Amino acid sequence: MDIIPIFGKADVTNYGIIVEFRVPSGKCAELFSVGIIPDYDPNTGASNLDYVYIAHSKQEGQIGSAFPFSRFSATWGMNSLPFGTGQDKVQRYQFDVPGMPDNLTYKFVAGDVIQVVGVTKAGATAPNVRAIMLIALLDKSEVEAIYGVSADDFNTLSGGYAGKHIRTLYADFIDFTTQGSGQWEDVKTISVEPFESIQIREIGVSADENAELLRFYDENANKYFPTLDSATLVINQNNNMLQFGDPVNDYQPRASAPEDLAMHVFSGTNIHVYVKDNGNASSGRIQLVGVYEKGK
Repeated sequence: MDIIPIFGKADVTNYGIIVEFRVPSGKCAELFSVGIIPDYDPNTGASNLDYVYIAHSKQEGQIGSAFPFSRFSATWGMNSLPFGTGQDKVQRYQFDVPGMPDNLTYKFVAGDVIQVVGVTKAGATAPNVRAIMLIALLDKSEVEAIYGVSADDFNTLSGGYAGKHIRTLYADFIDFTTQGSGQWEDVKTISVEPFESIQIREIGVSADENAELLRFYDENANKYFPTLDSATLVINQNNNMLQFGDPVNDYQPRASAPEDLAMHVFSGTNIHVYVKDNGNASSGRIQLVGVYEKGK
């Protein structure tokens, strides 16, 4: 198994490929880490890159199909994928450990084009966006020995895109605003079909000084998380227990979800995301990372 870094740089308007790599003949690939340096204007503080997602294509230069729920916030100040430079306070995020059975690295077969696609805010241009991918290349014998499948079936495993049963990372974010009620407000409802499931393992929050608390609710199970009335997830800007993992603002990586939430499987339900403010309107962004499954 060979580990290779692939670097890319692009000006992105609306959306575009920042970095891509074609898997060589006779090889399979695992994408196990991505780092982003978004655009940033030091004079205005503006950053036009909004987020990135992972895609697979058969043709270089042509944006392919997105992996489900692979949206990672990547704007300046709310970057969930640190590049890993010497100036970063937080190290590069790793999706999973390559070369491990049942891991959640993104998986590709020979001829696939691995792509990191950037999306900007409101049709703006994000200049000089930089990205790095860390890729593990495996030959056919390694795939068979480690994963117990042929190289042609590598993309049907967990983290792949071609199986009847999809099991991959769940990565998505929520932008929220509250009305200043000082009460719990439902800022997002996530629908989960009976043939789907979601587990939330990591939560990162970047919010203003008026945001106070966060909780989740399983509509079908009639259950809140945290489950105890006395337990709270504090997300106030000055007392935030769910750090975003941004390399500029945070000294710690994204926070692990509380155990009761991390162990819970949402399926055939609606996930309600609630935020309570201090009586003044608040806003922020919540990055979620976990496990998504579809089919059997």
